[in-house]
Amino acid sequence: GSERLAYALADESLGVLGARRMIVAHTVQKVITPRCDGKIWAVDVGISRYYGGALQVLEILDGKEFKVLRE
Repeated sequence: GSERLAYALADESLGVLGARRMIVAHTVQKVITPRCDGKIWAVDVGISRYYGGALQVLEILDGKEFKVLRE
């Protein structure tokens, strides 16, 4: 299904880039969301006044620990 395709595309993209994870933005989410077992993080939460989203940040510690901070 679409979830399997998402995993395959994530693995292919990360392989091409030689990366373990990717941070993406452009499509507004309600909350910062990990996808594909944390390989992809969707971080666009629309914090501008136009979208009215709540302030959120993704904290990455030592490239291993991920924490979503919210107001």
